[in-house]
Amino acid sequence: MKNLKLKTKIITLAVLILTVFTGFILIYVLPKANGLIEDKTVQKLEQLVDLPLSEIQREYDLFLNGAISEADAKQNALEVIKSFRYEEVEYFWVNDLEGIMLMHPIKPELDSTDVLGIQDPDGKYLFQEMVDVAKANGEGNVHYQWPKPGSEAPQPKISFVKVFEPWGWVVGSGVYVDDLQAIKLGLLRDVMIALAAIVVFSIIIMIFIILPLNKNLKKITEETSKYAELDFSEQMSLLSKDELGGISASFEKVRSELIMMVTNLKSISKQLDHSAQEISVSSGELEEASESTSLSVTDISAVIEETSASMHQVNQTIDEARDAIEVVASKASDGALNASSVSDRAVKLKNDAELSEKDAIGIYDEVKEKLEIAIKRAEEVDKINEFLEGILRISSQTQLLALNASIEAARAGEAGRGFAVVAGEISKLADESTNMVGGIKVTVDYIKDTVGNLVEDATSILTFVEERVLKDYKKLIEIGDQYNVDANAFNDIMLELSAISEELSSSMTTIATSVSEVFKATEQEAEQIDRIQAMTITVAENASKVNSSTEENHAIVKELNEMIAKFKV
Repeated sequence: MKNLKLKTKIITLAVLILTVFTGFILIYVLPKANGLIEDKTVQKLEQLVDLPLSEIQREYDLFLNGAISEADAKQNALEVIKSFRYEEVEYFWVNDLEGIMLMHPIKPELDSTDVLGIQDPDGKYLFQEMVDVAKANGEGNVHYQWPKPGSEAPQPKISFVKVFEPWGWVVGSGVYVDDLQAIKLGLLRDVMIALAAIVVFSIIIMIFIILPLNKNLKKITEETSKYAELDFSEQMSLLSKDELGGISASFEKVRSELIMMVTNLKSISKQLDHSAQEISVSSGELEEASESTSLSVTDISAVIEETSASMHQVNQTIDEARDAIEVVASKASDGALNASSVSDRAVKLKNDAELSEKDAIGIYDEVKEKLEIAIKRAEEVDKINEFLEGILRISSQTQLLALNASIEAARAGEAGRGFAVVAGEISKLADESTNMVGGIKVTVDYIKDTVGNLVEDATSILTFVEERVLKDYKKLIEIGDQYNVDANAFNDIMLELSAISEELSSSMTTIATSVSEVFKATEQEAEQIDRIQAMTITVAENASKVNSSTEENHAIVKELNEMIAKFKV
């Protein structure tokens, strides 16, 4: 829908409106109108049936008043109703609630007959239904088929019946459905004529209003489409006084303003281009001067940095020398203290060595004496062996005696049995003594060998102490004397070196102070040079930025000129 032309949209909208309107009339209005026609017809029948009922009521009132008899009143009423007509051919009939036809103006042969059994072509007992409706509701509508006047062919008909209760009469009248259809067709014909008139009127409106409107819109579209190509050279040609003319005038005003803006932009662009070129030249010269100044400052800064580095190195060397001198002085002082300590330790070593030598000699003599006594006592072990030999001899003799006692006890028989037991026990005791003596002898031999080894080891120790230890103590005393002499000489040297180091450290401190002052002055100069260099670099950078901005502006101006050149004015 968005891609359709305005003309197509308008025609489509008109056709859609007509279609909806026609459908509304055919689907809703006509059925509604047909229903209303049928309802109005029934209402009309109700009103028409009231006419004969009013005549019957009049005759009935005369009867009640005694003016006439009831039979005359009924006869008069039927005669009058029989002559009633409307729409030239329509009539009224009267039957009672028992189904007896009292009066039918079109079919008089039905008068005074029972009509309850009469059926229409559809099999409906029409008079029976009329009587039922009258009895149930007092009035109502009945649909059935009945011949028209002058015709024998049944036609669809709608009748309205109403009861007059005092006499039990049912008065009715009806209209034929084909008459209603004729009315409906007439209504449909009128509606279609009206729709045709609306369509013709819509076409006229489209020809004289919508098509010119679409033509003007198309003209505005064609002229404004050139604006998309930046072509503003032609004026808007639509000069009407309606809304489209106002739109065209607005576009013309916009076109004039754009032409003025493009002209002004061209002038401003030329001025910007000229200014950009001048700024570019000036910024280039400023950048070159800044670079030259920066190089000079860089050279000066390099010299100052080298001087500063040299001064820093000298100062560092002085600090290192001063630290080394302080270390030497400290070491010399420590050496003097250590030398004094060594001298003291040497004296103490000598004294301790002399005391140790004296103690060692005393211990040597004492151990030697005790060792000789122990060796003599160890020789007593040999006597134990002699005692053991004696015990073995006694044990052998005891065993022999026990054997003889056993023999004698055996000879004595029963009397010597107790003596035999004692002899056996003595023999066992002798065996155990022999075994024990054997064990003791083995132990004594082991002790004897151990004592022999101990004597040899003790003799070796005494020999070592006499030949080595006592001599080493004497050498240690001599070394202590020599250490004492060397420590005193080293102490003198360290004290002299410490004094020289203190004097040298004082001189280095003075030199370091002077170098530090020179170094501080050099650093201040270097800071000044650095600030100058930073300012020069800033100037150069700003000049470069100005130059870059100028080049960007020049490019923008060039692009602007290219954009302006696209406009046709």
